[in-house]
Amino acid sequence: MREARDADALEALVPYMKTEPHPKGDVLFRAGDRPDKLYVIQSGRVAFPELGKSLAAGEVFGEVGLFAPRQVRTVTAICADDCRLATITGAKVLELYYQNPRFGLFLIRLVSGYMPQSRGIAAPGLA
Repeated sequence: MREARDADALEALVPYMKTEPHPKGDVLFRAGDRPDKLYVIQSGRVAFPELGKSLAAGEVFGEVGLFAPRQVRTVTAICADDCRLATITGAKVLELYYQNPRFGLFLIRLVSGYMPQSRGIAAPGLA
């Protein structure tokens, strides 16, 4: 039941997102940068060198920096493949957080690391 609610909450973002193509090797952000977007991978993989991890299609990242106390990215994100990413601005994420309780709960679980990686929805702790 929770998975369906989380999918619905993520689906609610779609009208506010734009699609961005990025070539392999493109640096999306670096540790220490100011956060400006939340990302959903539509195709390709994004690597986080400091963590030795990567994420694939359907996964969300960039949420931690938006809510971090210092408002900075904590890791670097690099396209490991040619990628297509759906993005939404941090300002719109915060607006939706306050307007939509279901989306707010989704974000709280995402940022807190509550959502398991095996579901393919999120990878907690990726700036």
